[in-house]
Amino acid sequence: MAFASISGVILGAPTLRLRGDYLAIVTLGFGEIVRITAVNTDAIGGARGLTPVPHPPSVFGVEFTLDPLPYYYLVLAMIVLAIVFSLRLERSRVGRAWTAIREDEDAAELMGVPTFKFKLLAFAIGAMIGGLAGVVWSGKVIFIAPTNFPFILSATSWPQCCSAVPATSPGIVVGAFLIAWLPERFRGFADYRILVFGAAL
Repeated sequence: MAFASISGVILGAPTLRLRGDYLAIVTLGFGEIVRITAVNTDAIGGARGLTPVPHPPSVFGVEFTLDPLPYYYLVLAMIVLAIVFSLRLERSRVGRAWTAIREDEDAAELMGVPTFKFKLLAFAIGAMIGGLAGVVWSGKVIFIAPTNFPFILSATSWPQCCSAVPATSPGIVVGAFLIAWLPERFRGFADYRILVFGAAL
């Protein structure tokens, strides 16, 4: 999580001067650069990836193997912790600063909010939570490779956040559920999935 957070800061620092669509495009570009670099770096396994990734250690006598049930409860607990953490942040000084930046960045800056610092903090926290999810996922499948993270994965993550109405933690959870559930519910339309995601974006 710490490594992911630091990576988020390193990647976010040169890009956060941009706004809107430009920030989104550059962020996606960095994602592709990282993936292609990982494919061509033999020190971390290259295109073959890393294996075996160890399972998490046992907790309260519960062994983590390939059985999905312990992972279900582990992920559920982590989702609850992430939501509680986000809600606490949202109601703090940091959350108020983020709300001000979201509503009108120029006005927030004129009112004395250090917008760059708070945007960088958002990048770091988002990357940290993503790193937590990555650790659990790779421990479950005991294998991780750059090919597991194609561009379409980033493209499907966007509608999860964009479909959140209102743009709050519960809204994002509902958006993530819908984007994960709908393709499974309408599996017969799999050939049109990318078209639908494009329309949503």
